[in-house]
Amino acid sequence: MRASTCFALCAALSACAAGAARAQSQAAVAVSVDPCVPVDHHKLRELLAIELGTATAAAAGPAKPAATSVHVSCGAQGIELRLEDAITRKSMARLLPASSFMDTSSTRLLALAIAEFVVASWIELRLQPEPAVEPVGPPPDPAARQMAEQAIEQRTPELPLTKLDPSLSAAATLQLWSADQSVLIGGGLRMTLPLLPTLAWMVAADFATANVGVPFGNIDVLTASAALALAVHLQVSRVVAIYAGPGARLGIARMTGKPADPESTFGDDFTAGFGGPLLLGRVELRASQRVRLAFELETGLATLPVRATLGDRLRLDERELLALAGVWVTSALSIGVAF
Repeated sequence: MRASTCFALCAALSACAAGAARAQSQAAVAVSVDPCVPVDHHKLRELLAIELGTATAAAAGPAKPAATSVHVSCGAQGIELRLEDAITRKSMARLLPASSFMDTSSTRLLALAIAEFVVASWIELRLQPEPAVEPVGPPPDPAARQMAEQAIEQRTPELPLTKLDPSLSAAATLQLWSADQSVLIGGGLRMTLPLLPTLAWMVAADFATANVGVPFGNIDVLTASAALALAVHLQVSRVVAIYAGPGARLGIARMTGKPADPESTFGDDFTAGFGGPLLLGRVELRASQRVRLAFELETGLATLPVRATLGDRLRLDERELLALAGVWVTSALSIGVAF
């Protein structure tokens, strides 16, 4: 029993080792250097392994295909680097001055040049993960591609984050007023207008409606408003951006009284302005190159409130039924396009 267990364990370890060896051989960068280039070949492979963060080997034969191979040769115009990259499925060539490689002391310089050349090919994985036209040849081995992506992350500086583009979105909104906790449902448009890479105008045009139950009946509320905010833009990642800043909203509200008993209570309607300062927060998701998804949260203070009352104004015995007053909070979900 123990012998069979030991045999199974050894077999499993052997299989894992073989798999790792296969992945390593496929992921290795194969480098061949013509004798005319005076470098220390062993030291060159060691330096490349440090620079690329992966194993390197001498030029692979048919039995051990390498994901990426580089051949260094002497040409009439200088030292030529020729690359065959199965990860990005392309070939590249580069010329270096022969005067820079006169003896074995230039081994490190050649290692740096080869590493830069290889990374220049692999960086396409970050810039264009899905090419518009599929290259000729089989897709790269997943292990080799992962190795290349890790090497890019370790060696290359972070690429500039996505620039701020103007955008137009359609939004669905939910608005809560603190005066009597009335909730208005609506929608509108959102526009982002860049000023600087870290600053943008945020423009909103909204409508909202509600039917609010009050003593002696209901009140229909309809609002139309526009807001303008100056927001700081923070690009958190290549797909997520945050906007935050102050602004103001101004609009009109129409309230129509619907008495439960029209014979005893008269229902009036009126239109009045409302508005005040606000603070806007927006989290935006780049769903694709042009499509934007966003969640907004707007908090404002009504310095110009609207109030619906019950009673006789001349006798000064009015009773407030509904008010767009105090603090309002608006949440919005939007989808739109950048242009």
